[in-house]
Amino acid sequence: MKITKKLIFFIYLGIFFTNDLLAQVVGEVVADHYRCETYDHIVIETRRGYTLAQVYSGYSDTYEGHVLEGDLHSYGFTEIYKDGEEVGRIYVDDYMASESAALDWCFKD
Repeated sequence: MKITKKLIFFIYLGIFFTNDLLAQVVGEVVADHYRCETYDHIVIETRRGYTLAQVYSGYSDTYEGHVLEGDLHSYGFTEIYKDGEEVGRIYVDDYMASESAALDWCFKD
């Protein structure tokens, strides 16, 4: 009986930590709030397309070329990290978007 409880505990613990690690997506800012027509919009390129977001804090760490980590493949507010340190907060409006959707987001909003 004790072994079963311990096994279940470790399975739940593993699922919890695995989900937390999988939520972290790495991406590079390819269009910052200076380039986009709207002052707080940025575009982040990830392996699965583009994340379209609004910057709420951490503007100095969201310039073009900066590599960020965070839950970039979920809608809503998320913290962003650079080199393991929290550097700001964004609101993800869309993710896994196409290049044309990213261009519309940045220049035709």
